[in-house]
Amino acid sequence: MKSDSDATSAVTTHPPSPVPVECIEAVNLTQSWRSDANGSAIKPDGTTPNCDTHSMYYDGRPWFRFLGAAGNRLLDRCPPPSSCGTDGAMWSDATMPTVEGERKLVTVYGSWTKGCKDFTYHLSVLKCSRDVNDYVYRHEGDNICWRGYCGMA
Repeated sequence: MKSDSDATSAVTTHPPSPVPVECIEAVNLTQSWRSDANGSAIKPDGTTPNCDTHSMYYDGRPWFRFLGAAGNRLLDRCPPPSSCGTDGAMWSDATMPTVEGERKLVTVYGSWTKGCKDFTYHLSVLKCSRDVNDYVYRHEGDNICWRGYCGMA
């Protein structure tokens, strides 16, 4: 009979989950005007509002993430119109995915002239890792301007 000191315990290890390709290939949005949720009417080039809905539509709807001065995630509260470098600032109060690799279709809203939910779009969201705000997003709407996504830290 073996003693407890002779027993060996099996340790099960799991390889790290592979990072989804969407997370590796995502476009990084880093512009500081994306995190201005104060209605400051900042224009990226000084005269023309940002239009993510148009450019992302015609670029094949790439996955994107917020980094650096743009923040690290999609804004989760209503900004006033003319925020985030655009006229129609887009945000979402939806619950985001919580498990690595989980995808979810969420509703995003645009603040234009009447209030917080003047228009709606859908946005695919993918949780890339266990890090709290490690998400990539994909615009699923049309190409109407002037609407852009807001970031926050």
